[in-house]
Amino acid sequence: MKKIALSLATLAVCSLSFTACEDVPAPYEVNGESGTTTGSTIINESFSQSLGGFTPLNTVGDIPWGCSYGCAQITSFVDTDGDGQKENLAAESWLISPKMNFTSVDSAYVSFEYILRYANANEIKDNYQVLVSKDYTGIPTNASWTALSFNATQGSDWDTWYESGKLQIPAEFMKQPNVTLALRYKADKKAATWEVKNLIVKQGKGDDSTDVPAGKNIIANSGFETWTNNLPEGWKSTTTASSAELAQSTDAHTGSYSLLVKCNESQNKRLSSKEYTLKAGSYKMSLFVKGEGQVRPGYTLIGEDGKILSQNGYMYGEYTATTANEWTEVTYSFKLDAQTKVNFVMMNPKSSDHAKASDKLVDDFTVTTADGGVVEEGGTTPEKPQPGGDLLNETFAKGQGKFTI
Repeated sequence: MKKIALSLATLAVCSLSFTACEDVPAPYEVNGESGTTTGSTIINESFSQSLGGFTPLNTVGDIPWGCSYGCAQITSFVDTDGDGQKENLAAESWLISPKMNFTSVDSAYVSFEYILRYANANEIKDNYQVLVSKDYTGIPTNASWTALSFNATQGSDWDTWYESGKLQIPAEFMKQPNVTLALRYKADKKAATWEVKNLIVKQGKGDDSTDVPAGKNIIANSGFETWTNNLPEGWKSTTTASSAELAQSTDAHTGSYSLLVKCNESQNKRLSSKEYTLKAGSYKMSLFVKGEGQVRPGYTLIGEDGKILSQNGYMYGEYTATTANEWTEVTYSFKLDAQTKVNFVMMNPKSSDHAKASDKLVDDFTVTTADGGVVEEGGTTPEKPQPGGDLLNETFAKGQGKFTI
Protein backbone atom coordinates (compact mmCIF):
# COMPACT_ATOMS: atom_id res chain seq x y z
CA MET A 1 0.00 0.00 0.00
CA LYS A 2 1.20 3.48 -0.74
CA LYS A 3 0.64 6.43 1.58
CA ILE A 4 -0.39 9.65 -0.13
CA ALA A 5 0.11 13.04 1.54
CA LEU A 6 -2.16 15.68 0.12
CA SER A 7 -1.73 19.35 0.95
CA LEU A 8 -3.28 21.32 -1.92
CA ALA A 9 -5.37 24.39 -1.22
CA THR A 10 -9.09 23.77 -0.78
CA LEU A 11 -11.17 24.53 -3.82
CA ALA A 12 -14.89 25.02 -4.10
CA VAL A 13 -17.18 22.17 -5.08
CA CYS A 14 -18.73 22.78 -8.44
CA SER A 15 -22.05 21.56 -9.77
CA LEU A 16 -21.59 21.61 -13.54
CA SER A 17 -23.70 19.23 -15.55
CA PHE A 18 -21.74 16.24 -16.84
CA THR A 19 -22.04 14.64 -20.24
CA ALA A 20 -19.05 12.29 -20.53
CA CYS A 21 -19.14 9.37 -22.96
CA GLU A 22 -21.63 11.11 -25.23
CA ASP A 23 -20.67 8.76 -28.02
CA VAL A 24 -21.75 5.59 -26.22
CA PRO A 25 -24.52 4.15 -28.37
CA ALA A 26 -26.90 2.83 -25.71
CA PRO A 27 -27.40 2.65 -21.95
CA TYR A 28 -25.58 -0.14 -20.13
CA GLU A 29 -27.45 -2.99 -18.48
CA VAL A 30 -26.94 -2.72 -14.72
CA ASN A 31 -28.14 -5.18 -12.10
CA GLY A 32 -28.62 -4.67 -8.36
CA GLU A 33 -30.06 -2.03 -6.10
CA SER A 34 -28.33 1.07 -4.80
CA GLY A 35 -27.70 2.15 -1.24
CA THR A 36 -25.79 1.47 1.92
CA THR A 37 -26.76 -1.81 3.57
CA THR A 38 -26.18 -3.61 6.86
CA GLY A 39 -24.66 -6.97 7.71
CA SER A 40 -21.59 -8.32 5.87
CA THR A 41 -22.21 -5.90 2.99
CA ILE A 42 -21.31 -2.40 4.13
CA ILE A 43 -21.92 -0.49 0.87
CA ASN A 44 -23.70 -1.71 -2.26
CA GLU A 45 -23.97 1.05 -4.86
CA SER A 46 -24.84 0.26 -8.47
CA PHE A 47 -24.77 3.90 -9.74
CA SER A 48 -27.53 2.82 -12.12
CA GLN A 49 -29.62 6.00 -11.75
CA SER A 50 -27.63 8.31 -9.47
CA LEU A 51 -24.46 8.60 -7.39
CA GLY A 52 -26.49 7.41 -4.39
CA GLY A 53 -24.81 8.30 -1.13
CA PHE A 54 -21.52 9.22 -2.83
CA THR A 55 -20.41 12.85 -3.10
CA PRO A 56 -18.51 14.35 -6.06
CA LEU A 57 -15.83 16.94 -5.19
CA ASN A 58 -13.18 18.75 -7.20
CA THR A 59 -9.76 19.89 -6.01
CA VAL A 60 -8.45 20.85 -9.47
CA GLY A 61 -10.71 22.13 -12.24
CA ASP A 62 -14.48 22.11 -12.27
CA ILE A 63 -15.39 18.76 -13.86
CA PRO A 64 -17.23 16.57 -11.32
CA TRP A 65 -18.13 12.90 -11.35
CA GLY A 66 -21.64 12.33 -12.67
CA CYS A 67 -24.08 9.54 -13.46
CA SER A 68 -24.99 8.63 -17.03
CA TYR A 69 -25.69 5.45 -19.02
CA GLY A 70 -26.22 3.50 -15.80
CA CYS A 71 -22.83 4.15 -14.20
CA ALA A 72 -20.70 6.73 -12.42
CA GLN A 73 -18.36 8.38 -14.90
CA ILE A 74 -15.81 11.13 -15.27
CA THR A 75 -13.82 12.67 -18.11
CA SER A 76 -12.23 16.09 -18.50
CA PHE A 77 -12.16 15.82 -22.29
CA VAL A 78 -15.10 18.16 -22.81
CA ASP A 79 -16.51 20.99 -24.91
CA THR A 80 -16.48 23.96 -22.54
CA ASP A 81 -17.49 26.82 -24.86
CA GLY A 82 -20.12 25.18 -27.07
CA ASP A 83 -18.11 25.37 -30.29
CA GLY A 84 -18.38 21.60 -30.83
CA GLN A 85 -14.68 21.01 -30.16
CA LYS A 86 -13.63 19.04 -27.09
CA GLU A 87 -10.36 19.70 -25.31
CA ASN A 88 -8.31 18.15 -22.52
CA LEU A 89 -8.66 19.98 -19.21
CA ALA A 90 -6.64 19.56 -16.03
CA ALA A 91 -8.69 17.91 -13.29
CA GLU A 92 -8.55 16.23 -9.93
CA SER A 93 -12.04 14.90 -9.22
CA TRP A 94 -13.13 12.79 -6.25
CA LEU A 95 -16.10 10.47 -5.75
CA ILE A 96 -16.39 10.03 -1.99
CA SER A 97 -18.40 7.43 -0.10
CA PRO A 98 -20.54 7.90 3.00
CA LYS A 99 -18.63 7.34 6.22
CA MET A 100 -18.38 3.69 7.25
CA ASN A 101 -18.28 2.39 10.82
CA PHE A 102 -15.68 -0.39 11.04
CA THR A 103 -15.66 -0.71 14.85
CA SER A 104 -16.91 -4.30 14.65
CA VAL A 105 -15.19 -5.18 11.35
CA ASP A 106 -12.11 -7.44 11.32
CA SER A 107 -11.44 -7.34 7.58
CA ALA A 108 -13.06 -5.78 4.51
CA TYR A 109 -12.56 -5.32 0.80
CA VAL A 110 -13.79 -3.17 -2.09
CA SER A 111 -14.87 -4.46 -5.51
CA PHE A 112 -16.46 -2.88 -8.59
CA GLU A 113 -16.72 -3.07 -12.36
CA TYR A 114 -15.10 -0.42 -14.54
CA ILE A 115 -14.11 0.79 -17.98
CA LEU A 116 -11.00 2.95 -18.43
CA ARG A 117 -10.13 4.37 -21.85
CA TYR A 118 -7.77 6.90 -23.44
CA ALA A 119 -5.35 7.02 -20.50
CA ASN A 120 -1.60 7.35 -20.80
CA ALA A 121 -0.18 3.99 -19.75
CA ASN A 122 2.45 5.54 -17.48
CA GLU A 123 -0.24 7.52 -15.60
CA ILE A 124 -2.69 4.70 -14.85
CA LYS A 125 -1.27 3.82 -11.45
CA ASP A 126 -1.24 7.40 -10.13
CA ASN A 127 -4.21 9.02 -11.89
CA TYR A 128 -6.99 6.47 -11.34
CA GLN A 129 -6.89 5.42 -7.71
CA VAL A 130 -9.04 3.81 -5.03
CA LEU A 131 -8.26 5.45 -1.67
CA VAL A 132 -9.31 5.09 1.97
CA SER A 133 -9.03 7.50 4.87
CA LYS A 134 -9.84 7.49 8.59
CA ASP A 135 -9.52 11.27 9.12
CA TYR A 136 -11.56 12.70 6.24
CA THR A 137 -13.84 15.53 7.42
CA GLY A 138 -15.11 17.01 4.15
CA ILE A 139 -12.01 18.45 2.45
CA PRO A 140 -10.03 15.80 0.51
CA THR A 141 -6.75 17.70 0.56
CA ASN A 142 -6.78 17.98 4.36
CA ALA A 143 -7.03 14.22 4.90
CA SER A 144 -4.49 11.39 4.83
CA TRP A 145 -5.27 8.77 2.20
CA THR A 146 -4.00 5.25 1.55
CA ALA A 147 -4.13 3.81 -1.97
CA LEU A 148 -5.45 0.27 -2.39
CA SER A 149 -3.67 -2.07 -4.81
CA PHE A 150 -5.82 -1.27 -7.83
CA ASN A 151 -4.04 -1.89 -11.15
CA ALA A 152 -6.47 -0.80 -13.86
CA THR A 153 -6.64 -2.47 -17.25
CA GLN A 154 -7.24 -0.12 -20.14
CA GLY A 155 -10.17 -1.11 -22.34
CA SER A 156 -10.64 -0.86 -26.09
CA ASP A 157 -14.45 -0.55 -26.33
CA TRP A 158 -17.48 0.64 -24.34
CA ASP A 159 -19.03 -2.79 -23.87
CA THR A 160 -16.36 -4.76 -22.02
CA TRP A 161 -16.39 -4.25 -18.26
CA TYR A 162 -13.40 -5.23 -16.14
CA GLU A 163 -13.43 -6.54 -12.57
CA SER A 164 -11.40 -4.63 -10.01
CA GLY A 165 -10.89 -7.76 -7.96
CA LYS A 166 -11.38 -7.76 -4.20
CA LEU A 167 -9.18 -4.87 -3.05
CA GLN A 168 -8.17 -5.48 0.55
CA ILE A 169 -8.61 -2.54 2.94
CA PRO A 170 -5.54 -2.43 5.23
CA ALA A 171 -5.76 -3.70 8.79
CA GLU A 172 -5.07 -0.22 10.21
CA PHE A 173 -8.59 0.81 9.15
CA MET A 174 -10.33 -2.01 11.00
CA LYS A 175 -12.02 -1.15 14.32
CA GLN A 176 -12.18 2.50 13.20
CA PRO A 177 -15.47 4.46 13.50
CA ASN A 178 -15.12 6.77 10.49
CA VAL A 179 -13.65 5.19 7.36
CA THR A 180 -14.14 6.86 3.98
CA LEU A 181 -13.59 5.41 0.50
CA ALA A 182 -12.81 7.59 -2.54
CA LEU A 183 -12.26 7.16 -6.26
CA ARG A 184 -9.80 9.81 -7.42
CA TYR A 185 -9.47 10.85 -11.07
CA LYS A 186 -6.60 13.03 -12.26
CA ALA A 187 -5.86 14.50 -15.66
CA ASP A 188 -2.98 16.66 -16.84
CA LYS A 189 -2.27 16.91 -20.56
CA LYS A 190 -4.47 13.97 -21.58
CA ALA A 191 -7.93 13.27 -20.18
CA ALA A 192 -9.11 9.67 -19.91
CA THR A 193 -12.66 8.43 -19.34
CA TRP A 194 -13.33 6.31 -16.24
CA GLU A 195 -16.66 4.56 -15.67
CA VAL A 196 -17.62 2.58 -12.55
CA LYS A 197 -20.64 0.50 -11.52
CA ASN A 198 -21.69 -2.07 -8.92
CA LEU A 199 -19.35 -0.87 -6.20
CA ILE A 200 -19.39 -3.03 -3.07
CA VAL A 201 -17.65 -2.74 0.30
CA LYS A 202 -17.96 -6.02 2.14
CA GLN A 203 -16.58 -7.75 5.20
CA GLY A 204 -14.09 -10.50 4.38
CA LYS A 205 -10.66 -11.15 2.92
CA GLY A 206 -9.61 -9.56 -0.36
CA ASP A 207 -7.56 -11.00 -3.20
CA ASP A 208 -4.36 -9.49 -1.79
CA SER A 209 -4.92 -10.59 1.81
CA THR A 210 -1.59 -11.09 3.58
CA ASP A 211 -3.00 -14.12 5.41
CA VAL A 212 -2.11 -16.31 2.43
CA PRO A 213 1.26 -17.98 3.15
CA ALA A 214 4.02 -16.68 0.89
CA GLY A 215 5.79 -20.00 0.52
CA LYS A 216 9.23 -20.63 -0.95
CA ASN A 217 10.77 -19.09 -4.07
CA ILE A 218 11.42 -21.71 -6.74
CA ILE A 219 13.09 -19.51 -9.40
CA ALA A 220 16.84 -19.84 -9.91
CA ASN A 221 18.88 -16.62 -10.25
CA SER A 222 15.80 -14.52 -9.52
CA GLY A 223 17.93 -11.42 -8.87
CA PHE A 224 19.88 -11.72 -12.17
CA GLU A 225 23.20 -11.66 -10.31
CA THR A 226 24.82 -14.62 -12.13
CA TRP A 227 25.75 -14.20 -15.81
CA THR A 228 27.39 -16.45 -18.41
CA ASN A 229 28.20 -15.38 -21.98
CA ASN A 230 26.32 -12.08 -21.48
CA LEU A 231 23.11 -13.84 -20.44
CA PRO A 232 21.62 -14.35 -16.97
CA GLU A 233 21.78 -18.01 -15.99
CA GLY A 234 18.40 -19.71 -15.99
CA TRP A 235 16.75 -17.13 -18.25
CA LYS A 236 16.84 -18.71 -21.69
CA SER A 237 14.11 -21.10 -22.82
CA THR A 238 14.51 -24.07 -25.14
CA THR A 239 11.00 -23.25 -26.38
CA THR A 240 10.04 -20.21 -28.44
CA ALA A 241 9.06 -18.27 -25.32
CA SER A 242 12.33 -16.30 -25.20
CA SER A 243 12.11 -13.55 -27.82
CA ALA A 244 13.48 -10.35 -26.29
CA GLU A 245 17.03 -9.06 -26.53
CA LEU A 246 18.54 -8.97 -23.03
CA ALA A 247 21.37 -6.99 -21.45
CA GLN A 248 22.86 -6.44 -18.01
CA SER A 249 22.18 -3.24 -16.06
CA THR A 250 23.66 -1.88 -12.84
CA ASP A 251 20.42 0.00 -12.07
CA ALA A 252 19.18 -2.67 -9.65
CA HIS A 253 16.19 -2.96 -7.36
CA THR A 254 18.36 -5.05 -5.02
CA GLY A 255 21.82 -6.50 -5.40
CA SER A 256 24.29 -5.40 -8.08
CA TYR A 257 22.44 -6.07 -11.33
CA SER A 258 19.06 -6.02 -13.02
CA LEU A 259 17.98 -7.24 -16.44
CA LEU A 260 17.30 -4.92 -19.38
CA VAL A 261 14.51 -6.32 -21.60
CA LYS A 262 14.54 -4.49 -24.89
CA CYS A 263 11.38 -3.58 -26.80
CA ASN A 264 10.21 -3.65 -30.40
CA GLU A 265 7.81 -1.06 -31.84
CA SER A 266 5.82 -3.57 -33.87
CA GLN A 267 6.18 -6.86 -31.97
CA ASN A 268 5.52 -8.03 -28.44
CA LYS A 269 8.75 -9.28 -26.87
CA ARG A 270 9.07 -11.79 -24.03
CA LEU A 271 11.48 -12.43 -21.21
CA SER A 272 11.37 -16.14 -20.41
CA SER A 273 12.86 -18.44 -17.81
CA LYS A 274 14.21 -21.88 -18.50
CA GLU A 275 11.73 -24.76 -18.31
CA TYR A 276 10.34 -25.87 -14.93
CA THR A 277 8.19 -28.91 -14.24
CA LEU A 278 5.80 -27.91 -11.46
CA LYS A 279 3.72 -29.93 -9.06
CA ALA A 280 0.02 -29.21 -8.73
CA GLY A 281 -0.55 -26.27 -6.42
CA SER A 282 -1.00 -22.50 -6.09
CA TYR A 283 1.74 -20.13 -7.23
CA LYS A 284 2.41 -16.40 -6.97
CA MET A 285 4.66 -14.59 -9.44
CA SER A 286 6.28 -11.31 -8.39
CA LEU A 287 8.73 -9.10 -10.26
CA PHE A 288 9.89 -5.50 -10.04
CA VAL A 289 9.87 -3.44 -13.24
CA LYS A 290 11.10 0.04 -14.17
CA GLY A 291 10.35 1.68 -17.52
CA GLU A 292 7.51 3.76 -18.90
CA GLY A 293 4.65 1.71 -20.33
CA GLN A 294 3.10 -1.63 -19.46
CA VAL A 295 4.11 -5.26 -18.91
CA ARG A 296 2.15 -8.49 -18.64
CA PRO A 297 3.25 -11.47 -16.50
CA GLY A 298 2.38 -15.07 -17.27
CA TYR A 299 3.57 -18.58 -18.05
CA THR A 300 3.58 -21.06 -20.93
CA LEU A 301 2.09 -24.55 -21.11
CA ILE A 302 4.55 -27.03 -22.65
CA GLY A 303 3.41 -30.28 -24.24
CA GLU A 304 5.03 -33.71 -24.20
CA ASP A 305 6.87 -32.82 -27.40
CA GLY A 306 8.69 -30.01 -25.59
CA LYS A 307 6.84 -27.31 -27.52
CA ILE A 308 4.43 -24.66 -26.28
CA LEU A 309 0.85 -25.76 -26.89
CA SER A 310 -0.51 -24.34 -30.15
CA GLN A 311 -3.81 -23.37 -28.51
CA ASN A 312 -3.94 -21.55 -25.18
CA GLY A 313 -0.23 -22.09 -24.75
CA TYR A 314 0.30 -18.70 -23.07
CA MET A 315 -1.48 -17.90 -19.81
CA TYR A 316 -1.31 -14.22 -18.87
CA GLY A 317 -2.36 -11.97 -16.03
CA GLU A 318 -3.49 -8.38 -16.47
CA TYR A 319 -1.38 -5.60 -17.98
CA THR A 320 0.34 -3.55 -15.27
CA ALA A 321 1.38 0.08 -15.81
CA THR A 322 5.02 0.90 -15.01
CA THR A 323 6.94 4.16 -14.76
CA ALA A 324 10.36 5.38 -15.86
CA ASN A 325 11.62 6.51 -12.46
CA GLU A 326 10.21 4.06 -9.93
CA TRP A 327 10.28 0.29 -9.45
CA THR A 328 6.76 -1.17 -9.74
CA GLU A 329 5.91 -4.57 -8.29
CA VAL A 330 4.02 -6.72 -10.79
CA THR A 331 2.20 -9.78 -9.46
CA TYR A 332 0.22 -12.68 -10.89
CA SER A 333 -1.27 -15.66 -9.04
CA PHE A 334 -2.34 -18.92 -10.65
CA LYS A 335 -3.22 -22.50 -9.77
CA LEU A 336 -2.18 -25.75 -11.45
CA ASP A 337 -4.43 -28.79 -11.06
CA ALA A 338 -1.82 -31.26 -12.28
CA GLN A 339 1.91 -31.60 -12.86
CA THR A 340 2.78 -29.11 -15.62
CA LYS A 341 5.89 -28.06 -17.53
CA VAL A 342 6.15 -24.27 -17.95
CA ASN A 343 8.26 -21.23 -18.72
CA PHE A 344 7.72 -18.13 -16.60
CA VAL A 345 7.40 -15.09 -18.87
CA MET A 346 6.98 -11.32 -18.91
CA MET A 347 5.61 -9.68 -22.05
CA ASN A 348 7.08 -6.30 -23.03
CA PRO A 349 4.31 -5.01 -25.35
CA LYS A 350 4.66 -3.31 -28.70
CA SER A 351 3.35 0.20 -29.32
CA SER A 352 -0.44 0.46 -29.50
CA ASP A 353 -3.27 2.91 -28.94
CA HIS A 354 -2.78 2.45 -25.18
CA ALA A 355 0.97 2.33 -24.73
CA LYS A 356 4.29 3.11 -26.33
CA ALA A 357 6.90 0.38 -26.57
CA SER A 358 9.83 0.94 -24.23
CA ASP A 359 12.79 -0.92 -22.78
CA LYS A 360 12.16 -2.31 -19.28
CA LEU A 361 14.42 -3.08 -16.34
CA VAL A 362 13.42 -6.23 -14.43
CA ASP A 363 14.70 -7.44 -11.05
CA ASP A 364 13.78 -9.80 -8.22
CA PHE A 365 11.62 -12.11 -10.37
CA THR A 366 10.27 -14.72 -7.94
CA VAL A 367 7.65 -17.47 -7.98
CA THR A 368 6.54 -18.68 -4.56
CA THR A 369 4.36 -21.58 -3.47
CA ALA A 370 3.28 -23.10 -0.19
CA ASP A 371 1.71 -26.28 -1.56
CA GLY A 372 3.41 -26.87 -4.92
CA GLY A 373 7.04 -26.94 -6.01
CA VAL A 374 9.45 -28.09 -8.68
CA VAL A 375 9.65 -31.72 -9.76
CA GLU A 376 13.33 -32.60 -9.71
CA GLU A 377 14.93 -33.33 -13.06
CA GLY A 378 14.10 -36.86 -14.13
CA GLY A 379 11.45 -37.17 -11.47
CA THR A 380 7.76 -37.77 -11.99
CA THR A 381 4.70 -38.04 -9.87
CA PRO A 382 4.49 -41.66 -8.58
CA GLU A 383 2.12 -43.77 -10.60
CA LYS A 384 -0.88 -45.33 -8.91
CA PRO A 385 -1.46 -49.10 -9.27
CA GLN A 386 -3.69 -49.83 -12.22
CA PRO A 387 -7.14 -51.23 -11.39
CA GLY A 388 -7.05 -55.02 -11.57
CA GLY A 389 -3.25 -55.19 -11.39
CA ASP A 390 -1.67 -57.93 -9.19
CA LEU A 391 -0.22 -56.58 -5.94
CA LEU A 392 0.73 -60.10 -4.75
CA ASN A 393 0.87 -63.41 -6.66
CA GLU A 394 2.01 -66.54 -4.80
CA THR A 395 1.38 -70.12 -6.08
CA PHE A 396 3.07 -71.93 -3.10
CA ALA A 397 4.44 -74.36 -5.75
CA LYS A 398 7.91 -74.37 -4.14
CA GLY A 399 7.21 -73.60 -0.53
CA GLN A 400 5.72 -70.76 1.50
CA GLY A 401 7.18 -68.05 -0.69
CA LYS A 402 7.02 -64.62 0.96
CA PHE A 403 4.54 -65.77 3.56
CA THR A 404 5.63 -66.34 7.20
CA ILE A 405 4.44 -69.16 9.41
